[in-house]
Amino acid sequence: MTESTWAQQRELFDDMITLYGRKTSLEILKNTNLKVFRLHLATSNKPAPIISEMKQLATSRNIEIRIHNKKNLSHISRNARQDQGVAIDLIAPQYRKLEHLIRADLKPGTEF
Repeated sequence: MTESTWAQQRELFDDMITLYGRKTSLEILKNTNLKVFRLHLATSNKPAPIISEMKQLATSRNIEIRIHNKKNLSHISRNARQDQGVAIDLIAPQYRKLEHLIRADLKPGTEF
């Protein structure tokens, strides 16, 4: 991967929040006002109505679905014990990492 490609990809992910859990992901998918980049599912997920509903909602909204083994999904969710085999990348253009806020030259009363 070239330096410019890596920078573009990093910039894309800087505007995202990855959340995890079945009900959390389902509620995000149901809310059409939220922009979703990708739905991540574990291969170990047993067939369940909530998984089927998430897949159907993601497909109907043209959201990419990626299937991962449990270990790889835990790297994405960063919480293997509680991710329930599901993670979702939410596009949040107003999201800023703490490091960015610390480095920002904010005047008192400035909204961020």
